[in-house]
Amino acid sequence: MPLPAQPTALEGVRRLIAYQSAAYARLYLDRLRAVANADQVANAQGKLLKEVARHLAVRMSYEDVVRVAQAKIAPSRMQRIARRNCA
Repeated sequence: MPLPAQPTALEGVRRLIAYQSAAYARLYLDRLRAVANADQVANAQGKLLKEVARHLAVRMSYEDVVRVAQAKIAPSRMQRIARRNCA
């Protein structure tokens, strides 16, 4: 994977593992492989792949009302908020 796209793809993987599973994140990477090939053929130097990686991760992790509510009440989020309020 071209260097410019690596941080974006890594964040996509993290997001999709949290959203569903490691297998779902692998599907994301599989889909990016075709784009990586097109990026290389077009000599886009990772720019095309970076943008597609960002958009694909967002589309593959659609946030519906239930998901947003789950994120809002997640214990890790509550701990972060409590730490900020105590500081």
